[in-house]
Amino acid sequence: MDALREEENTGKRRRYEDRFEKVINDMTDLVETLLSYVRLDKNIAHKIAYKNPKLQIDKP
Repeated sequence: MDALREEENTGKRRRYEDRFEKVINDMTDLVETLLSYVRLDKNIAHKIAYKNPKLQIDKP
């Protein structure tokens, strides 16, 4: 962020902005993927618990 703020060359600044935007998009995709896995895992656990009511699983 500091390099982006301090860069006076518009070409370099644009490259920094593009890289920064790509990293943010990649991180956002990663978080969304991880949340999907968590939801999937929880759904699977609830389906297993439904078939076996003796299991103790948090309710959604």
